[in-house]
Amino acid sequence: VEQALARRQQSINNSVEDNPAFQDLFKLLGSAETGPLIVQPLASNESVLGLLLLGNARSKRPFSQGDSNLCKALALQVATAMENARLYQALREQKQQLEAALAVQESASTHGHLILDSAPVGLLASDENNQITFANEQAAQMLGQHRQALIGQSLDAFFPDAIKVGKANAVRPAWYEHSGQVVLERIVTVGPRLVRASLAAIRTPEGARKGVAVVLREVTDEMSSEMAKGDFIQTVAHELAPHLEAMKGYAELLLEEAVGPLNPTQRKFLEKARYDALRMGEMVSDLEDVSELGPAGIEVQAEPVDVAQALASSAMGLAHLIEEKKLTVDFDLPTDLGPVLADPARLRQIMTNLLDNACRYTPENGHIQVKASMPPAGDRAKGSPGHVVISVQDDGVGIPEEEQERIFEPFYRTDNPLSLEAGGAGLGLTLAKALVEAHGGRIWVKSEPGVGSIFSFELPLAPQPEPDKEAEGAL
Repeated sequence: VEQALARRQQSINNSVEDNPAFQDLFKLLGSAETGPLIVQPLASNESVLGLLLLGNARSKRPFSQGDSNLCKALALQVATAMENARLYQALREQKQQLEAALAVQESASTHGHLILDSAPVGLLASDENNQITFANEQAAQMLGQHRQALIGQSLDAFFPDAIKVGKANAVRPAWYEHSGQVVLERIVTVGPRLVRASLAAIRTPEGARKGVAVVLREVTDEMSSEMAKGDFIQTVAHELAPHLEAMKGYAELLLEEAVGPLNPTQRKFLEKARYDALRMGEMVSDLEDVSELGPAGIEVQAEPVDVAQALASSAMGLAHLIEEKKLTVDFDLPTDLGPVLADPARLRQIMTNLLDNACRYTPENGHIQVKASMPPAGDRAKGSPGHVVISVQDDGVGIPEEEQERIFEPFYRTDNPLSLEAGGAGLGLTLAKALVEAHGGRIWVKSEPGVGSIFSFELPLAPQPEPDKEAEGAL
């Protein structure tokens, strides 16, 4: 039951023998005997609303695939009805509360502001020129200013990227999509407080941008906890790093036969030990990078980088794993692929993590393909150099749709037995996402269990240098 609730997936046990562990469940169903059992969570988009138990203690006939599908369909209908009833009740209660509030403040012209002031979060709104037109009391307290003093100030004074929110072809910093709306998130420091700001465009029904709405939440305690966790991880990684480096160094000395000749078996074992020490060192480095995922994020030093060279360098670093699993890695890169604007070391880290993930989750003799593409010049925004999309495709175990949203979370691992055999700490994709977003790009995945996965990310193209007109004239 706990497993079914935690994974929000149906669980079937078709054992026809009496199972003492199931007796309590079958008692709930009014039976003294046990038999085949279906445990079906009643799940909505946001939470588990209940549990449906189906037992067959009389004929003890095992449940078929048709029974399973029928149960899932029934559970979906029941969960939908429960969710609708709950939403209706919540809306009804909200309606009653709003009616009561409006009745009390019927003669007040500022009743809308009073309702917003009761919100447990800070709220700001600006006009199309990014001038603040509304601020509730919570927002004023979080930003350390008087409420009236905020009116008329520019949002950009607090959030430098605010002017880009909702504008076409704007450079995208760290953002996410919510109900089709692009939301920019920023964490700002105000005195001793840390405040998370979520900014979204205010639009007319026709889609015209009329300003920016901001929701503020104080996250001082939350971020302090995350920083403490990061400090702990960094301390552990710092202690492990020199020991792993020493192990790798000793293995390399032995492989160079500095203390005597090696037979083929000894060399094979030492090469394996050296590789494992190297992989452990990379995991420790990942731990150190994860500890940097705090309010300030990861810093990048962007410059024009050749994509083909970065991909080749990353693949060479994984040559041992590729050879060990007899994998085929193909590159499909356009001949006119221009350089991207990125941190060279961080780009190699992104590619290494994505390639390592593909190698680990692809069975022996599998195939991995790396592609790069860029939009035609005619499709780019005026004045924009465009972007490059890089994809890593494998024919590995794949990722269920319900787990794809969580695959980029730190330390997250799927329950697939083949995934558990792949090893790793579950940090590579987390770091890849953080590094891509630090470059102003985005990353996404398309996957199907048993077929494979395609991890894609985009980075901005490096601007082309302006031609030297004086030099052209001299020629």
